[in-house]
Amino acid sequence: MFRFVAILVVFVSLVPGSGAQESIVVETLEGKIQGRLLGIDEAGDLSVQDERSGERVQYALAQVVSFRGLASKAVAEEKKTRVELFNGDQFVGIFKGADEEFVHIDSIELGRIDLPLLSVRLIQFPIREGQDEIHNYEPPESKEQDVLYLRPDGDRLAGTLEGLDETSVTLTWDVSGEAIQKTWDQIARMQFGDQGFPVPTSSDLLAIIETADGARFQAKILSFRDRVLRVQSVYEDLPVLEVSLSSLVRATIRNGQFVYASDLEETYRFVPYFDGQLGFRKDRNWGGGPMLLNGVQHAKGLGVHSRSLLTYSLGGKYQRFRTVIGIDESVKLREKSLPTSAHASVIFRVHVDGKVVFDSGLMSSRTGTLRVDVSLEGAQEMVLEVDFGENAHVNDWANWASAMLLR
Repeated sequence: MFRFVAILVVFVSLVPGSGAQESIVVETLEGKIQGRLLGIDEAGDLSVQDERSGERVQYALAQVVSFRGLASKAVAEEKKTRVELFNGDQFVGIFKGADEEFVHIDSIELGRIDLPLLSVRLIQFPIREGQDEIHNYEPPESKEQDVLYLRPDGDRLAGTLEGLDETSVTLTWDVSGEAIQKTWDQIARMQFGDQGFPVPTSSDLLAIIETADGARFQAKILSFRDRVLRVQSVYEDLPVLEVSLSSLVRATIRNGQFVYASDLEETYRFVPYFDGQLGFRKDRNWGGGPMLLNGVQHAKGLGVHSRSLLTYSLGGKYQRFRTVIGIDESVKLREKSLPTSAHASVIFRVHVDGKVVFDSGLMSSRTGTLRVDVSLEGAQEMVLEVDFGENAHVNDWANWASAMLLR
């Protein structure tokens, strides 16, 4: 009898939808709360049942930094096609061809998606069985060129797109002027030229939605009911998308009571250790990969290299600056096979109206991360500096992760 009761208790605790399995983390400007997401209404209010007190707590979405779903990590499957848009959004799924208006994919998490052709920057096809991954894709000679990278070695065919359908694509080759047709099976990657078409922007409250299959896109949250998040992409040609809580990794809010530094205009200055110039990246690490610190992937932030200075004009509009700083986690993996002299080390500084208000001291991949929270009240200018550490500029991939300015 007692053995039966024990087994029954374990079974009940594992039933999908139970309180323990529904627990998520909501991060607000005041802190974090863990509990069950109850709903998001049309007015933009998010309700959560606090796991500790059992009370229902409500926040305006504008006060929310992010909330997590039940999927632990976004993993883009190697056997699926990745489609990247000009605004940085990406969708992952089974490629279903294209036409003069749309690129079609079947997403595991989102269903059939028809992506407007003029919004598509890149189609990355999966590695075929028996073929090696192509690591080096020669960039286009100009940003207006359309480029096919062919299997198995990534040979480049650059020119002007003439047509595409379910089975093939036709390109006028720049070298000879002839029209060349290739089937999709022959293509490893297709990169579309930038023809200057406008990228959608919005001052509305938005969220960056990340799903378990590796999709990452900007959308307006419409509602959350019955464990399903309904969202409208910033590309209004797309239908309303439904994301189940079990497939949602995270929703990161934009345009709330704070603004991300990566969404602001900046003046950038790079000071080389020897010579040459290096840029920086928004919402990615300096190498272009996901921004990772202590196992946490940050959807927003600034990926820089020493020595860099990013200057922002504030106009007295902001109250505080917050960020998490550190050396990107990808560097730590590379350093395992490198001598100590090749290990990253930097110093982070925040200047406000000409004064240093934060100095991290020497930081390396072994010192972990630091949280920064400084006042901007009445400030006119802020400079984010990453200076050289002990080993010149070697491997200095530094992150200003989730860097935000509170209004």
